[in-house]
Amino acid sequence: MPKFVAVVYFTEDPLEVVLSLLIESFRFSLSDKEIHWKAFGVTTPTVVGDPSHYKLPIIIEPAC
Repeated sequence: MPKFVAVVYFTEDPLEVVLSLLIESFRFSLSDKEIHWKAFGVTTPTVVGDPSHYKLPIIIEPAC
């Protein structure tokens, strides 16, 4: 195994911890917009009545 691969594995762990702590500090919920799922090989969310590209609107609030 090359040395740089081992370094990548050791640096991923602290990043995962920081990311998990960051995610825990927020509350995620769906918006009130109606979602339609399109399945064309890959399932993707879209907002009903919005002709733009794929999106999944969510509400992100700080967890108190």
